Amino acid sequence: MSVRFLAAILFTSVFSNANASVIDFEGAGKRGDFSYLSQPIAGFHFNPTVVAVDVSATGWWGSGPAHSGQFAAIDNYGSTVKLVRDGGGLFTFHSAWVRSWYAHNFGDVTVSGFRSGIKVGELVSVKDNQWREVRADFGPIDTLAFYGRDVNGAYNSTLLDDINVAAVSEPSTMWSFVLGLISALSCASVVQRRRTPRSHGR
Repeated sequence: MSVRFLAAILFTSVFSNANASVIDFEGAGKRGDFSYLSQPIAGFHFNPTVVAVDVSATGWWGSGPAHSGQFAAIDNYGSTVKLVRDGGGLFTFHSAWVRSWYAHNFGDVTVSGFRSGIKVGELVSVKDNQWREVRADFGPIDTLAFYGRDVNGAYNSTLLDDINVAAVSEPSTMWSFVLGLISALSCASVVQRRRTPRSHGR
């Protein structure tokens, strides 16, 4: 296996695993109630109208259960749920789970990805009283938005859970890592060849 090929494998593995996050809202909610998401979750910020709500038997069970755990997120009388990296920066969106808020909020939800104000990806998913996975690969983006509508096209609330995103490292950081790794592996390869005894024919 060549040094460069091994470096590429290690590079992909390290960055794909280290930067991935699944936002499940379990550490942000209040048992039996809701809490505004004023603090970052897994390195990401939501807009001020978004809350983590207990949709278990101890809370708003009529719209539960959560896709995982006890809590899900909802825009509390806002409009669009927006997600950005804490401190700014780029990320990719892979998937999320969506559901209507109580039975009368059936309709759809539009998921959009933006970079510098320009839409780079969008999809629309049905929402009803079952959790449905929305899968995409928007990125790199700096803003992710969820907008729910009822069957008549008017805005209504959407439950969100297990949002799968991954921060994108700056190109200079990634290339520094790769070049350093290639250099180290190359040196190790040279040392190994020098230490390997050569066979001589008689």
